[in-house]
Amino acid sequence: MEYTAELLANAIAEALSGRQCVSAWLGYGNALFLGFGSETIAPRNSQGRRTKPPYELQTSMAGWRVSGDEAASSEDERNLAERSVAGLIGRPVASWRLTTRFDLEVEFAGGGTLEVVPPSEVDPEWSDLDNWWFCLPGDCFIGVGSGGRVVAGRTDRPKSSKDAE
Repeated sequence: MEYTAELLANAIAEALSGRQCVSAWLGYGNALFLGFGSETIAPRNSQGRRTKPPYELQTSMAGWRVSGDEAASSEDERNLAERSVAGLIGRPVASWRLTTRFDLEVEFAGGGTLEVVPPSEVDPEWSDLDNWWFCLPGDCFIGVGSGGRVVAGRTDRPKSSKDAE
């Protein structure tokens, strides 16, 4: 099945429009996990696991940068990068834009802009990895895979499942 840029844009609108940043953390290699919803959430639940936000932007191969008071990027030292993304928590989304190259720009009320930028070249060794995506309610995801293709599927099924794309 082929997914379109329009489908991706509709999912981004669902995830961001009228919402605020409710969580932010960095994974291995400064991979970004940025949650969106109506209220800030606790970083971890009573079992010590990360709290799942209603919508979550996740990056893998894509770079990212935050501009504003506490500017940083995926290439910066981890402590600075963590402070920068944490500074977005509680800020409402003012606007967003998806470029034809599948860069994502999110502007926050009160200042601060997040840019997510897929790599300009794809290393063949990593060509099966996705650049960035949104996790949506119902265990679904949609985002940008290597080579600028729109990818979608389910987060609760392994890739080998016939329901995964």
